[in-house]
Amino acid sequence: MPYFQGSLTKITLSIQSKNIVFYSLLLCLGILPVLSLFWQSHIELINFKVNWFLYPILIANVVLAIFLRRKITLILAALMFFLSFYLVLVIVKNGELEGLIRFAISVLPFCFLPVFNDESVGRKVTWFWVLYCISMLGPLYCSYLQYIGKMPFYEFDMVNGQYTGRISGGYNKPMNLIAFIFPLYMSGYYLFLIRKKRIIGGLIILSSCLFLLVIGHRTSLVAFLLILGASFFKQQTIQIIKFYYRYFLNFVFGIISMLGFYFLLSNYGIVDGIRGRIPMWEAHAQEFFDSDPSTLVFGKQRIQLSDKYKKEKLVGSLQETHNNTFRTIVFFGIFGFMIYCLFVRWIVLSNIALTQNLDLAFIQFSCFIYLIFYTVTNEPFYYTSILWPVLVWILPVHHTPKAIERYE
Repeated sequence: MPYFQGSLTKITLSIQSKNIVFYSLLLCLGILPVLSLFWQSHIELINFKVNWFLYPILIANVVLAIFLRRKITLILAALMFFLSFYLVLVIVKNGELEGLIRFAISVLPFCFLPVFNDESVGRKVTWFWVLYCISMLGPLYCSYLQYIGKMPFYEFDMVNGQYTGRISGGYNKPMNLIAFIFPLYMSGYYLFLIRKKRIIGGLIILSSCLFLLVIGHRTSLVAFLLILGASFFKQQTIQIIKFYYRYFLNFVFGIISMLGFYFLLSNYGIVDGIRGRIPMWEAHAQEFFDSDPSTLVFGKQRIQLSDKYKKEKLVGSLQETHNNTFRTIVFFGIFGFMIYCLFVRWIVLSNIALTQNLDLAFIQFSCFIYLIFYTVTNEPFYYTSILWPVLVWILPVHHTPKAIERYE
């Protein structure tokens, strides 16, 4: 019996020494590009989307990691308390539970960032990049079929019955395809700056920008080109992003921008712009700031606009905000938005702003350049298929040669 107990202890320690959350996250992300192509497929018996099957895998490994480690990170404990509080509000107000679950799953793995960083020495993750590239063959092939006209475009890409939309790679919108391209785009900088493989890295960077030009997603193209320009000013770029989060400007600008749209509607009425997004932002700002004090502080726990906005033809959808900041403020309130901003600030300042190689630090901070742009017209923190690939480079998915001088 002692022999088996000793063996069991060794097996447990062996499993515990490996970061199961980290590896399960990479496994899920590696498969996600091809699995997300089935975004329309349901298993009718349990009313479950096919592309949701990865989430139980991640959650199960989080629970297993907590059991094996017999402790949880402080940030995970805070997240669990935060989500439990808002779960009660969702139940009481009959709010949108799916939105809360989406947010929880999206941010969950990033609560383990300190663990990832502590256990990343010598980690080999080449298998992840091989799996990811193989998985990307699916949407890239679909993009080719759309380009030659053998595969239709999807929602928001049809005008008067004519397929005049943008390449989406088989997803319902081009943004999902671009989010999956982003890790490969940043790998070009990794190869160019750190591994000194100038030709391969430069070709990846150039081809990614050209692909975005073909797709026609202007926000992402501007962000990609901005990162390209910032690569000539790495030190200054890092300092700007640090300044933005250190002084809580993500919170300040978020509240000010929503107030701005509230006063825009009050003074000028519904104003068309940005493919119908400005009217939606005005409507959400008005309904939120006209709410009672408790809703202002703790949110509506739903995104659905009231029926009075149905009369406004410019308000394209009553169920969307198309802005990550506005959705978070509306759903969680000013208090919840403050906690959300503190969480993102913690990611930037407490984890990736550690002692690093200058080039690697630039790559990681560039993830937040793109995230800032992406959140203007989209909601990445409510879609794992967007947030995970956009922030994958802040994880230890690289191998930095020891010979390269480290950045302080």
